[in-house]
Amino acid sequence: MTVLYEDWGQVPWSMASKTQLLAADLPREPAGMASGRVRTYRRGRRSVVDLYRVEATRPTAASARQLEAAACRRTGAAHVCGECGALSDRPLVGRDGDRLCPMCQRMRDVAAFQMSLRERRGVLAQWARGVLEDSRLAVVWVEMLEGGRTASGRGRPAAAAHVTAVDRRGAKLVDVMVRLASTRSREVPEGACPPDAGVKVLESALGGLRVLAWTQAQVSALTRRLDSVGCPLPLTVVSDLPGADWDGWQTSLCDRVAQWRGQLDPGSGVLLPAWEPGRADRLWLLLARMAMSREFRQF
Repeated sequence: MTVLYEDWGQVPWSMASKTQLLAADLPREPAGMASGRVRTYRRGRRSVVDLYRVEATRPTAASARQLEAAACRRTGAAHVCGECGALSDRPLVGRDGDRLCPMCQRMRDVAAFQMSLRERRGVLAQWARGVLEDSRLAVVWVEMLEGGRTASGRGRPAAAAHVTAVDRRGAKLVDVMVRLASTRSREVPEGACPPDAGVKVLESALGGLRVLAWTQAQVSALTRRLDSVGCPLPLTVVSDLPGADWDGWQTSLCDRVAQWRGQLDPGSGVLLPAWEPGRADRLWLLLARMAMSREFRQF
């Protein structure tokens, strides 16, 4: 089965095009059918290039003497990494005036990403300060308690929800456990109030305030469940206060915290998700810490 790659960045080192094989330090040529294809652009037009597994290719007919003579005629070090000096089998692609091996290019990309995250903290600090200056702010955390499973193994709807909220100074607004299932359900915690009473408590504490939560989905899980039991709760999460345009960065609070922490996966280099704070007061503490952070400056 032929694998189709969307761009060259997805192509593994063990596969190469016919042009790359022939331009290798020790040239090779295809010996069979292509094992993959990659989408590319040529002169502004889309095209697809065949890829071959290197182990399934064969050496060209060029002798060692011919290859050495060709190497002496080369201009530039197309096979030498300008960063670590690695001697690549295939010619290295120039980027920003340098020819780098895949690892050095990845390290440069990761370092640039880390620098952008450092600079991002200044933007996040400004955003967090604007959030905490809003007198109508309510920082909310919703924990849905599972409803167990039926005899056939199917999951039941959530049995209850624990809702905590604090104001812009971290003072408690509400801490309530709302029952979302029948009183006969063993998963409902003792002392949980009925859905209608819970909605009244939440409306009294959060009505007219701008709700900021870890994610919109966290609050939506509560409001959908309350709707299903006939007790609607109108809550709208504000995750982009005081502005939403962040040049392509994600705007949910959990994403902003991940950007502020700036932790990258050592294997892939991608941004790691932040651990959940777990309560409204701890979420407020993260906002306060973000507001106090400063933009990275290199002297």
